[in-house]
Amino acid sequence: MYGILNSLLNDKGYKFQITSRTKELASLEKKVNYKSKFYKKLSDVEDLSGIRIVFYLESDIGKFIADLRKEINGDLKVEKNNKQNGYKATHLIFGLAENRVSLAEYSKYAGLKCEVQLTQILYHAWSEIEHDIFYKTPPELEKLDKKIVTDSKKEMKNAMDNYLSNAAGIFEKVVSKLMRKKVKSPNNNVDKE
Repeated sequence: MYGILNSLLNDKGYKFQITSRTKELASLEKKVNYKSKFYKKLSDVEDLSGIRIVFYLESDIGKFIADLRKEINGDLKVEKNNKQNGYKATHLIFGLAENRVSLAEYSKYAGLKCEVQLTQILYHAWSEIEHDIFYKTPPELEKLDKKIVTDSKKEMKNAMDNYLSNAAGIFEKVVSKLMRKKVKSPNNNVDKE
């Protein structure tokens, strides 16, 4: 899936970073045991493989979803995640289209799904820090006074709400303004507006 998505992103000229991971067997076993009422067969697990695409601009997320819909010819589950802790991303769940899994190199993935997380670069940096500090709580953090941890979580959320979200909006405006100027430039023999 990584190769397919990477090609699509490059072909369409997006500015992005992409990473992937396959769920470790121990992690899969823990998840299935914890949520056994949801998972009856392997294909019920929607995040065996995970891909994160980090876009420079938030507006590229919607454009990419539209491009992806044209490519997969199938169900695409889209879920916007704006969690209370400040995490912001759009999660996609889908499998390969029938025309892909009919090819020998993809046949082993028939019926399986992949989770793709789409986010903006500032939100990605924030979520990596928040995840490492709070989500997978290290033992040292559990020994701290609860008030210190609670106050620290509030500071992180404040940074997201008051700085990063504003900065992401400013990036959008600046790029949009410059792209309009570039398109109208007399050095560009094409006026696209």
